[in-house]
Amino acid sequence: MKDFLKRFFTNLLINEDNKKVSVEASAMGLILTLCLVASITDSSFLGARNFLLILDSVTLYLLMALGLTFVLLSGSVNLSVGGMLSLNCVIFAMMSNSMGLKWSIPMVLLCGFLEGVITGYVFKIFKIPSFIATYGMMGLYTSFGVVLCGGTPIVLKMDVMRSLRILNYMVVPGVKLQYLFAAVAFAVFIFIQKRTSFGKFVVAIGNSPEAARHIGVNIGRIKILCYGLSGFSTAIGSIVLCTRLYSGDPTVGTSYLLLIVAVVIVGGTSLSGGTGGILNTLLGALTISIIQDVLQIMGVNIYYHSVFIGLVMIVAVAISLDKKRVLIVK
Repeated sequence: MKDFLKRFFTNLLINEDNKKVSVEASAMGLILTLCLVASITDSSFLGARNFLLILDSVTLYLLMALGLTFVLLSGSVNLSVGGMLSLNCVIFAMMSNSMGLKWSIPMVLLCGFLEGVITGYVFKIFKIPSFIATYGMMGLYTSFGVVLCGGTPIVLKMDVMRSLRILNYMVVPGVKLQYLFAAVAFAVFIFIQKRTSFGKFVVAIGNSPEAARHIGVNIGRIKILCYGLSGFSTAIGSIVLCTRLYSGDPTVGTSYLLLIVAVVIVGGTSLSGGTGGILNTLLGALTISIIQDVLQIMGVNIYYHSVFIGLVMIVAVAISLDKKRVLIVK
């Protein structure tokens, strides 16, 4: 145990050239350490029920953060995911109650993609830092969601609730339908990153915008598509979230913003761009979910959970951020 902890903290101090390895190794070390502490503290941590609770969290966080991974890979940020999540929850609840799931699901996915594209265009046209552009759009989307529902969460109708329960259906013991849904989304996004020219262009832009521009990459168009994918995955997450809350809350995105960003960063995708990817986001979702679960098992007040997650984010950024390229973080 002593040697393991020594290696873990050595990873935190590793030099710049090995940062990609250090972030992933540190995340894995943190996961193993937390699992060990939790299993000693409470034997229920290793139980099937707790395992399903962790998988539920991983599924939700992963779906929300898949698209954001491309934005960070390109060297930008997207804080509007919180506002888009709130707005899409409201839209999904309203449309499901009035038109049914047949129309509400594709319409919410389309709205999410368009919201991301609009955010990307705002960033491109006004040529302002993505932090400012997306933070402003977050306020706009959140306010629009509040206006749509009058500031009151929209409760789903009973028939809609019954239909949505299929996501909790056990395909086989321990495997819910929503897990398979998340696995398919994960496979699609990792294919986009690894096997398409778009994915390679995103990494190229994150590594060196100037070099990407010289080989003919349309940086503006690629970044807009990155924001579109971010909105699309947030819309998917809003559907899953509504199935658990059975309502569309216009303020729910505020509490999830830190978690969504943390999932991507803690997994090892660098804020300076070009490093990380979808696999790292899966690792980040697992890390954040286990942190929350362990804190709950240890009886830590839920209001302090964000403190621990924020500290882990700070460490992850300190490890992964390339100080030589910090000025190009947009």
